[in-house]
Amino acid sequence: MKKILNFILLALIMFQLLSCSNNKDYVEMIPADIDFVIQINPKSIAKKGNFENIEQYNLAKLALTEINNADPALKEMISLIKKSPTDAGVDIISPIYIFGKKLNNKLIVTLAMNMNDKSEFEAQLKTIYKSVYKQDISFVDENNYTFIKGNKKPYLAWNKKQFMFIAGEYGTPTSDLNSFFEDLIKNENSLIDNISFADFLKNTQDVNIWYTGNFTKYFSNKTNPSENNLDFSKSAWATYLSFNDDNISFTQKFHPDPATKIELEKRPMWKSKINTDFYKYFPERSYANISIGAYPANTRYILNNKNIISDFLNEYTIDYTILENSFEGEALFSIYDFESAKSFSVNDYFGKKETFEKTIIIPQFILAGRMKNKDFYNHFISNFGKGIVSHGNYHSLKINTNQSIYFSFNNNIMFVTNNQIQVNNFALNRVSKNNFIQSPFSSGAKNSMFANVNLNLEDYPNDVKNYFIKNSPIPITNEMEKFISQFSKIEFKVTDEYTKTGNLQLKKSDVNSLETILLFLDQTYSVYSNPGILSNGSN
Repeated sequence: MKKILNFILLALIMFQLLSCSNNKDYVEMIPADIDFVIQINPKSIAKKGNFENIEQYNLAKLALTEINNADPALKEMISLIKKSPTDAGVDIISPIYIFGKKLNNKLIVTLAMNMNDKSEFEAQLKTIYKSVYKQDISFVDENNYTFIKGNKKPYLAWNKKQFMFIAGEYGTPTSDLNSFFEDLIKNENSLIDNISFADFLKNTQDVNIWYTGNFTKYFSNKTNPSENNLDFSKSAWATYLSFNDDNISFTQKFHPDPATKIELEKRPMWKSKINTDFYKYFPERSYANISIGAYPANTRYILNNKNIISDFLNEYTIDYTILENSFEGEALFSIYDFESAKSFSVNDYFGKKETFEKTIIIPQFILAGRMKNKDFYNHFISNFGKGIVSHGNYHSLKINTNQSIYFSFNNNIMFVTNNQIQVNNFALNRVSKNNFIQSPFSSGAKNSMFANVNLNLEDYPNDVKNYFIKNSPIPITNEMEKFISQFSKIEFKVTDEYTKTGNLQLKKSDVNSLETILLFLDQTYSVYSNPGILSNGSN
């Protein structure tokens, strides 16, 4: 418990945050060659998390009890800071910055905060150290920074302007941390001069992430940059997360460097207008949808360095040049219904088959796209050879004992589904009066890219709802089911060539979305750490 006292100290005093600091020197210290920056706004987080009513959180109650039983000096210090949080040594009101990069293939991360009062901070640090570790500490100054004596490493350093904590991933040599720290305090080139980062600072919300193309390489399996069609290493992305009363929203903006922007303008990826006539072949009701309107050749060219398209096509031995020349670039995928089926494993069979049968739920889907010609359809069908069965105006492919996939081509539309009724209707050009064009999601699906999932379990059939809960990859407790039931849908869309937006919608707005999440996490922690507390309290 003592290990989290410092964290609890911050949480307890945030709820009275009333003002902002004007000192921005700690932002200017961020080097220009950093690969990512995370900015957290404690003031808005404290307000939206309702930290004024901090004792509604069980973890906070536990911390208060621990502190009340702690050293009197620590208790008095926390009491004083609660009354006047702006008097805390380190600035807990101004934004917190976490930034990092790789040095010698090891990630080094820095947490930076503004300093209010260096002397007061050192006095508070002594009090905390004495209470937690039962030891006195002293400090040493070097290169205009202060360290804990006997532990003079750049893990914890501060001066009159800023406080920083530096850590490296496992195996990072101390010499690399020292080198990183020395470059950091030289501050020869600041990231604040970067146009993209300056724009990022102007638009920050509750939690914000800025990162470069170098950061995306951390997750790429390509080792040879020459394999990439475009070099995004000098480009940047900014993502903004906001906790609103009835939703959690995010916005991502792409800032290409000038050279990359010229190349992108030659090859626009997203279509500004989409012909959605083929939406009429989809049912009005849906539970999840993904639509795109893109230029196929440009998309593959731009995303080549991410291995998204080419790897998928290669896995299924599909010639992407045929796809590019045949596909119009407009497609919609929809899950519109569910069917029950029986399944059993022959490995479990030692008696009557019925004993080992299990009920499974099969989502019913349709995937359809506008095509220029039938070349890709013929290529796709031929790839599966003898597995394909022709039914005259459509084809089928058996994928297991319970499912077949059906394919058809009509009016320059390629149609794929696992429902025989739907493919037969499409092949005969039967269109229901109540189709997806009348759906409330159809307007969103006209964006260059759109995705949504219905999270309201009450809209699902009971057997489907129960099946999802029972077969979830993680245990669905009563607390988690109650938490999930507060959300209605999640949406994502591309709004222009460089901007994406989305939101996770709540059914009601009695409390802010952040408070909803924190209350759930707090209750979950309480249940798993001491199940008897809440269960006894509810009886």
